[in-house]
Amino acid sequence: MEYIDKIGSKYKDKAHQIIEATVQAQWIDGQYVNLRYADLPKSEIETILVDEQKHLCCYCMRRLRIKAETIENKVNGVCLHQNVTLEHVIPNKIKKEQYDEYREHYAQFENLNDSNITVFPGGELKDKGKKLQMPPYPHFFAYENLVASCDGDSDENGGIVNKHCCNEARGADYIYPFFFNRNVKSLVSYGKDGTIICDEPNVDYFRIQLRLMTSSFNNIRRFWYLIEESEYDMNNVDDARADKDLRRDIIDDIDDANTMEWEHYMSDDIWNLMADYSWFYSYYKQKYHSYEKA
Repeated sequence: MEYIDKIGSKYKDKAHQIIEATVQAQWIDGQYVNLRYADLPKSEIETILVDEQKHLCCYCMRRLRIKAETIENKVNGVCLHQNVTLEHVIPNKIKKEQYDEYREHYAQFENLNDSNITVFPGGELKDKGKKLQMPPYPHFFAYENLVASCDGDSDENGGIVNKHCCNEARGADYIYPFFFNRNVKSLVSYGKDGTIICDEPNVDYFRIQLRLMTSSFNNIRRFWYLIEESEYDMNNVDDARADKDLRRDIIDDIDDANTMEWEHYMSDDIWNLMADYSWFYSYYKQKYHSYEKA
């Protein structure tokens, strides 16, 4: 995981300008009209959040795409779909009793305290005739409460299952926002076998709420450890999206011990998903390979 700095971010002012303009536009004849999350200019906010997060999912580190992309070579082209969803850390339509239960947990993060956001249970203003003075911002609009997640594609049961992890798996449950903790890299790490390493109390966060401890996700991370140990790199894996011969060479070369069922990964959909996790190449290079060579 990577730390997301919402207080010192260079993107904060631009996000605030967009939000404040939207709030002002909804003030009509002495009251707010339709001031809800649905009225947020999502494409503009998506762009800011994705750039801020270096095009990585806040939870699983998958590469994010705001719009579809096409990768072409002499043989064919591969279309990679848009895969961004916006995630409220404090849920959009949180119930009052749920917020009361977890308020202190959220408040330990500066960007989620009362000076930066005001929580409106149900995701609507209490008094639409009372003009907002910002900050604090309504939690359902607040930049400080929004991050970019992937769309939840997962490799399960022999194929791609949609909306199966990260934001799409979490729903409206309370979740500890590791990515707002400056020490996240010491709290969450990844083994050479692709497993997530964290303290026992946090296991359910990854296993149940985010569904990132499945064997398929372990295998994706394991794949990138093997790539980092091999003669191949991120560019080769990307090129193999549209080059099945290269894909076959990579699979044949990286795992002499045949520790994984590699034929499954020859599928276009599975390879494209696996290639989206190239962040782990750099992670393993820094954490393991470089250390062992030092």
